[in-house]
Amino acid sequence: MKMIQLQNGRTWWAAAAVAAGIATTWFLVTPRLHATDDQSATSSFMQKMQKWEDEMTNRFRDTFSNLRAENKEKSIGTASVDLREQPKEYVVRLNLPGRDLLQVDCALEGDSLHIVAPAEAKVGRYEQSIVLADAAPDARLDIKRNQKDGVMVVTVPKESAPASHGAASPGWEPSPLLPLNDWDREIFDQMQKMQKDMDREFNDSFRAFRQEPGLKGFFDEPRFGSSIDMHEENGNYIVKAYLPNRDVQNVSVTVANDILKIEAKAQDKKVTGSSGPNVIHEAEYSQAVTLPGPVNAGKMKVDKKEGMLVITLPKADSK
Repeated sequence: MKMIQLQNGRTWWAAAAVAAGIATTWFLVTPRLHATDDQSATSSFMQKMQKWEDEMTNRFRDTFSNLRAENKEKSIGTASVDLREQPKEYVVRLNLPGRDLLQVDCALEGDSLHIVAPAEAKVGRYEQSIVLADAAPDARLDIKRNQKDGVMVVTVPKESAPASHGAASPGWEPSPLLPLNDWDREIFDQMQKMQKDMDREFNDSFRAFRQEPGLKGFFDEPRFGSSIDMHEENGNYIVKAYLPNRDVQNVSVTVANDILKIEAKAQDKKVTGSSGPNVIHEAEYSQAVTLPGPVNAGKMKVDKKEGMLVITLPKADSK
């Protein structure tokens, strides 16, 4: 990941091979070690960086691949996202199975990353926007696509001087909600396990480099994660939106022109770790899913559970 700039303002990239226009190995933006470090230290760090990036992406891929394999409901559309922040950039991992990733467009408009996947033969149009408060206004996105695994990694450079996050909802304590069933609980457990594994892999990989001048203060922390799944049941479209650690009471759901939109404001979450109480800023975001067919929006039902929404949309032609 980008850490230290060269004198000409460009970062030092370690590039992977590209075949048939599709990246089969992830490109890496590598911190520059201090000029006095010897060649072996540089080589050791780059090897660690390569291993760490691969493990992070593989962990993300495997989590959602395994969950889909175990899901007894026949999904007609699914998308998952994981956002992590580092000192110099944001890293967004996307899992969009069954889509042509070359057709997925990612663009930064102001401080919002917009992701648009057009409708294809078996899946509808999907859109997602995530507000990245410190994104550089003229940032050049680094986008890597792995068609075989259905995974994209989007790296967004940050401004050199962090901007204010702006207004956010205050720290919150979860209010009583409907309980999760066993399957939904399993999905949450696996998503939380993924985050813990990613954190551990980061700490294990960089422990030996903590005192390097170019790495002091380096961090990699989760900022947002979600997974959305849609299936048909008894004349309804059922959409499940998994939003770990989000206050779902502040998440809005609307339907217009057969497009389902889920929106959440930025929020500050109170956490307590080994270093004591802390507040984590979670990004504002929205998701828009084109439904497979017309629905009776007036009869939409939204059940709010612990960190998830279950949205029931009767088909327009259902009785």
